Amino acid sequence: MMIVRRIIESGKESAEQHAHGLRPDTDFESTVARKVASVLDVDADGGVLVARSEDDIVGFVTYFVDGWHGSIGDVWVEPELRGGRLAVKLTRQAEDCMVSSGASFITATAMAGARVAVSTLEHMGYLPVAMSFVRKIGED
Repeated sequence: MMIVRRIIESGKESAEQHAHGLRPDTDFESTVARKVASVLDVDADGGVLVARSEDDIVGFVTYFVDGWHGSIGDVWVEPELRGGRLAVKLTRQAEDCMVSSGASFITATAMAGARVAVSTLEHMGYLPVAMSFVRKIGED
């Protein structure tokens, strides 16, 4: 398995153009390219680390850095490969990239109910600091 680093830096090229470097030749890869483009369309440096097995994407992590603050975006691993530490490896490599870009503080989020993701982040040394709530307006 190989992890490929794709870097998107603000002002150098559009995130959407660079995301097409993922060769979006499948529906999934097109989705990844669009997600990366939307996540990284900010005034910050960032990238995506893509894990491939031969020509197939089997995992990815998105990240960005804005000064001293780094942020892990999405982490995704093929369901049959989950539990094999690929998510941890991708996240650690993203952390290294962010530190190299000047980050001294990194945040990560997990969806409510994602117990495995929360447990993994805590095992990696992340501490829970906030909870977000959402309510659809017009419903009681």
